[in-house]
Amino acid sequence: YVERSMAEAERSGDWQRVSRLRLRQRSEAGDGEPARRRS
Repeated sequence: YVERSMAEAERSGDWQRVSRLRLRQRSEAGDGEPARRRS
């Protein structure tokens, strides 16, 4: 479903926004909790 979302985002021209939001969520969710738990 990721490819479909990216394709739609590219058509809509919001792929930049989607990529930024995804990177932010991924960084906060994936890099935030695990890092605290590891430490």
